[in-house]
Amino acid sequence: MATASVCGPCFAENKTLKATKFCSDCEERLCSSCTESHDRFKAFKSHHVIDLSSVDNKIPISVTKCCKIHTELLLDYFCTDHDIICCRACIPNDHRTCQNILPLEFASKNVKTSALYTDVIQEIKHLLAILNKFNDNRQSNLELLAKSKLAITNRISELKVQLLKQIDTLELDLHSTLSSFQLKHETGINKQKEEISQMMEILKSKENEIEVVKDCGSNNHLFIALHEQVSDVQTAADKVQQMISSSQEVDISLDEYKNVKMEFFGSLLENVKPCQVQYKPLKFQQAQSMAEPTQGIVGFDKDTDLELKLQARLNLIDVAITEDNKLLLTNFNGQDPTLYVYKECKEYERGIRFTTDPRGVAVITSSHRAVVTLPTEKSIRFINTKQMKKEDKVNVGFVCLAVTAGRDRIYVGGTCGTKGSIKTLDTTGTILQSINHGDTGIYFLLYDDIHEQFIVRCENKLSCGKLDGTIVFSKNAYGIGGLTFDRQGNFYFGCKKSNIIKKMSPDGENCEEMLNKDNGINNAYGMCFNNDFTKLYVINNHQSVDVFKCK
Repeated sequence: MATASVCGPCFAENKTLKATKFCSDCEERLCSSCTESHDRFKAFKSHHVIDLSSVDNKIPISVTKCCKIHTELLLDYFCTDHDIICCRACIPNDHRTCQNILPLEFASKNVKTSALYTDVIQEIKHLLAILNKFNDNRQSNLELLAKSKLAITNRISELKVQLLKQIDTLELDLHSTLSSFQLKHETGINKQKEEISQMMEILKSKENEIEVVKDCGSNNHLFIALHEQVSDVQTAADKVQQMISSSQEVDISLDEYKNVKMEFFGSLLENVKPCQVQYKPLKFQQAQSMAEPTQGIVGFDKDTDLELKLQARLNLIDVAITEDNKLLLTNFNGQDPTLYVYKECKEYERGIRFTTDPRGVAVITSSHRAVVTLPTEKSIRFINTKQMKKEDKVNVGFVCLAVTAGRDRIYVGGTCGTKGSIKTLDTTGTILQSINHGDTGIYFLLYDDIHEQFIVRCENKLSCGKLDGTIVFSKNAYGIGGLTFDRQGNFYFGCKKSNIIKKMSPDGENCEEMLNKDNGINNAYGMCFNNDFTKLYVINNHQSVDVFKCK
């Protein structure tokens, strides 16, 4: 077998000439002489030959090129009706009535920038991220078990002092049971961690293989390789989902008897609850060669405004929509510090009252949880949007005005002293990072996961920054107004005193006016799109919520 740096045809003739090129169709390394011979043949004219120096010595992997049914024939066609790559013999047998059969060269055109490539890579990265979280969760459970053991051990020692020498035998029995519980669960969790590591290695390998094919192979190879990986990645996804769903988070606590007698200390309880890591698979999209791009929003038509059936004095600030289509409105008013809830984004359901004024609100992606900022208390409050109940309150240590959230991170903006500040938290409320941003307070905030940057609204200014504090761009924007994204990643911002709403591209280069006073905009503040991006909800003058249909 030829080494990585030796010409394959020459090696077959017991020559060791250095390879300079690689033909991904022949799967062969070639020296300069063999490359010239290869290029002279008409049958090889369409082959994909690359310079080995251009791929940094990456080892191209083999991709299936022959039909699994008709093994003597090459894969030449792609049936979009069945989403199958096939050979010419498959067509009369299995695709006689199909209307959308494309030559492989046509179907694989632009595959390196296709949705299929993006989705396969994103699914692998998504699975790796889930596995990392799952691994961290298992490690946390191990630490919790150790912490519980220490706490229980201390309590056992206190009971031991109370019962003196008469309880020595019982103490040994209880210690033994505790260690047995810990050992039992540690063994299971460590086994799961080994499975996680194995799965991560497999997925990283698949990701590397795809990237190598992308860099070294032809479009045909990458297209085929991606389709081959879809099934494997889905199998991995099913395995990860099965691993997570069958996992439990285990804690040990001491069920202490109130009237301790000489016969016993108490008993140990295993507090078992479902694993907090949630897995939701990303949906693979079929790579359609002739697919139309997602239509952007070109304008708005006025819809029926939200009917606010409230008697309290209103000072509405921010708005968000839950996964199950409930509209959340914060009322920043000392006489009625309430989060109002409207089911189906139109019918008043209830109010959740706070001890201080709620200001910002955001829904945590793919969950039934929301976050509300309480600036006076320098805190955020979690809301269960399924039951519409308040959960934990977390002190963030500064005047928090704005909040935005993704799948596994929460970003809180506000004022620290006289400076703008952003804090990154995980979904439990643990502060992970603090970022200084600008010289004034942050009133509204968005985080762009795709470009990994913040969109920040301060008074008379709109800016974009990175997690490390680097400013990408800064624009003048009169007054203060809300922020929201559309499906294409453009962001919309209000200009409260000038009564307009503008749309800006993620790079800040393109900006256009979308709504103004003629459309009924009056001191626009908080705003958001509904879940399918067909409607825009705008808080007008802190007193009403205007609804616009997207065109």
